[in-house]
Amino acid sequence: MTTVAHSLEVVFLHPAVATLFALAGIALGVALRKIALHRLSLLVAAAMGTLLAVTLFDVLPDAKQFLAWPTLLLAIASGYLLLWIIGKYVYTSVQLVQ
Repeated sequence: MTTVAHSLEVVFLHPAVATLFALAGIALGVALRKIALHRLSLLVAAAMGTLLAVTLFDVLPDAKQFLAWPTLLLAIASGYLLLWIIGKYVYTSVQLVQ
């Protein structure tokens, strides 16, 4: 039988590991920016697919175990909203500076 503390540890561990891998992917992309654009695009597509698969098949089922449906849907919607804001305002600003 699992305890609540152990269950919460697992809930926070998986997203933390996924975040670390995402940051490692970002670092790899920055390090390999000299590579031809086509190859880098393939690497970005592979990373995007991997992160999507981890989210759909690992993070969301674990989150559903501990959150009610309205809370889970609010968390997902707020995450997408945050990513949209970053893509629209922050990333655009970074491209203009370079």
